[in-house]
Amino acid sequence: MAGTLLLSIFAIAFAALMWVILDKKREKHNTKKESKNKHHGKNQNQKKCNSNSGSGGKDREILKSKKKASIDASKNGSHVKTDMSNPQCSNNGPHVKPDLSNVPHVLFDRYITTLKGNNYPVSVCVNGKYGVVVVSCNNGNLQFHKIEKDSMNKTILTKKIDEVFSCMDMDEDGNRLVVVSELYSTLKIFKIEKSEQNIKNISLTLNGKTELHKKDVKYLYVHKNEYIITGSELEETEVKIWNLQGDLLKVVSIKQVYNNDYAISKTARFFGVACWSPDIKIFEIKVKENSFQNIEKVMDLKTNSGTKCLCFSDNEQKAFLIDKHGVLTTYNLNIRYKLQEESKILYKKDLKEYGFEDFSRMHLSGDSNLLIIISGCNVLILQQENLQLVNKIMDAHKCEINGVRAIPSSSLFLTWAFILKNKNSNNNLKGVQKEDTEIGVVLGSGGHTFEMLEILKLIKNRNIIFHFFYANNDPLSREKAENTLKNCRKNYFTIPRCRNVGESYIVAFYLESVCRIYSLSLSAKLLYNFADLFVVFSEHLQKKYKKAKFYGYLF
Repeated sequence: MAGTLLLSIFAIAFAALMWVILDKKREKHNTKKESKNKHHGKNQNQKKCNSNSGSGGKDREILKSKKKASIDASKNGSHVKTDMSNPQCSNNGPHVKPDLSNVPHVLFDRYITTLKGNNYPVSVCVNGKYGVVVVSCNNGNLQFHKIEKDSMNKTILTKKIDEVFSCMDMDEDGNRLVVVSELYSTLKIFKIEKSEQNIKNISLTLNGKTELHKKDVKYLYVHKNEYIITGSELEETEVKIWNLQGDLLKVVSIKQVYNNDYAISKTARFFGVACWSPDIKIFEIKVKENSFQNIEKVMDLKTNSGTKCLCFSDNEQKAFLIDKHGVLTTYNLNIRYKLQEESKILYKKDLKEYGFEDFSRMHLSGDSNLLIIISGCNVLILQQENLQLVNKIMDAHKCEINGVRAIPSSSLFLTWAFILKNKNSNNNLKGVQKEDTEIGVVLGSGGHTFEMLEILKLIKNRNIIFHFFYANNDPLSREKAENTLKNCRKNYFTIPRCRNVGESYIVAFYLESVCRIYSLSLSAKLLYNFADLFVVFSEHLQKKYKKAKFYGYLF
């Protein structure tokens, strides 16, 4: 019995010893294998770096085509930011962990060149045929920059115009520069004089006197030598088409509350507007013998909420849009829309997973491979084909980015922003004013509170103090403001309501809404001839209606 027990113990000990020896050998083998793979990968990277650093060759041309540029403009100048580095060759560049399922894209956010400007840029346009970037500066100058193939640039012309332009565009052949006066919202056209692929001078050929829109013009597109499209902002939702003589050809009313963004396809076949209310209307532009014929709606892109940004693919078979909730959706436009076939959703991507919430601009890169998306002062870059992340550039500018433009036939793109510097500002504030700004807000029932709070959510300035005015029997409006604007500084003031809903009509006087400034509400128009005392809160209304009484402003 004892011998059997001793033999069993010996067998167990021997088995354990053999297990340890085999485990040691396995670990040593794996270590050698990993070291060999690592050494092999290092050699491959070294070869790749040597290949990329050589002069000439196909690899160098590929590297040069994969760059990103952006204009960062302050009061002292504008800066184009570009990266030319390969992530596996650079020791100084940012480290990006590659996705094992995708080949890493050579696109990063180091800056290699600058567009020098006298003051901040108000508007920018690009002509890919001549590699020219035109900048309208706030000091009234027009600057023309030449972008070379190696991304270096030079200022080829500075023209003192003594006027600022809210938006501008150059025709495809580089013969005309079409601009809109920021002060008067009128159209101007400059003829461009060229010599040896460079711009020599510009001369004014059209000085329009007609106001294009009631609000500021925020969108301008010129199609060859045929027509011009303009669009305004906020509640003016009309889109207008003009000829190159400044004559109005067509007015298209979008009628979707606010216009947030405009987009036109590469060949100007499709045109669309991102609006405050749901759904996007897609229009088709018809041209015959180089002359504008008509523009008509051909399809609707169904959405659950309003949209902020819109752009089209170069082959005009896809539309990309971002809604108010930060969801990027790709729609199929390759449909039989004349037979009322509806567009289908191809992809969806919630961009909030990248830490962004509010989006203002989206543009397709010049090589049609990338989607460049603007959120505040940040830039998000996605693959156009599958919406996969390529790069996320935080704080690309010191303030909110105003716009983005792609350089045709490359992955270069421009972004611009401006900071209005205050004389009393210090370096830490980066030009932001010290003084607080106070805004009075009237909260009313019937949906007005919701609309007002949706607008206020877009204001990001921390120096603003809100003063909310609401009726003494409407605590719900105050509660909504508290919940919606938790991080804002605010005060509340109650106003006694003169009449409640359902109250007796034996009231001898009428108080008009404090929100009415230039015209009376429907209730006021009905009761104007019956009320013994008719009180308004605007001098404009007192002058317009003789019976009205004005006792001063409420606040």
